[in-house]
Amino acid sequence: MRALATNTVRLMAAPQSFLVPAETALGHGIEVISGREEARLIYLGVAHAQPPKPGNLRLVIDIGGGSTECIIGRGFQTIERESLQVGCIATTRRFFGSGRLSPRKWQEAVIEVGAEFQQFANAYRALGWNEAIGASGTNKAISEICVAMKLTKGAVTAQALPQVRDRLLEAGSIDAIDLPGLSAERRAIIAGGVVVLEAAFNALGLERMAVSK
Repeated sequence: MRALATNTVRLMAAPQSFLVPAETALGHGIEVISGREEARLIYLGVAHAQPPKPGNLRLVIDIGGGSTECIIGRGFQTIERESLQVGCIATTRRFFGSGRLSPRKWQEAVIEVGAEFQQFANAYRALGWNEAIGASGTNKAISEICVAMKLTKGAVTAQALPQVRDRLLEAGSIDAIDLPGLSAERRAIIAGGVVVLEAAFNALGLERMAVSK
């Protein structure tokens, strides 16, 4: 058994205040891993769930609560790994902390989050990939919204994403969000997740992203 801690614990001022009681409760040591190691393990998880075609390059994007990992790999080996300090919870709190959703604030959020992706976007696009896959609950939730809105059959596309965004903005506030296919527990953080994915689509020139099993 291997117990791992990721972004939330990496950012703690006093991680031992969590780790000591948590390790006692688990009966196992907890290893705090780097963002790049988190990215490697995410890629492996996707590769084992959906074995890659020989020779194909694969882009994997995982939107977590506090960080987002972007990985390009071939087979079971990673080639490029990045971990960004943007996630669905952190981004929602940063830009929509008041609970209001406005087009102006949304555009500001996409631009600022997009700047994080721009740091490596050119290198990733130069390398290229044969398929893009989203991992994590956020990407799965956005996929389920696309299906429920009858925009796609399971993937997230460059045509569907703006329609999801527009429905969010129509709500005007986080409390008023009423998207088909969206669970109640995801409502409070979905706006930040859609911002991060829109920024990724823009920076990386994505047209279609499948969702990992």
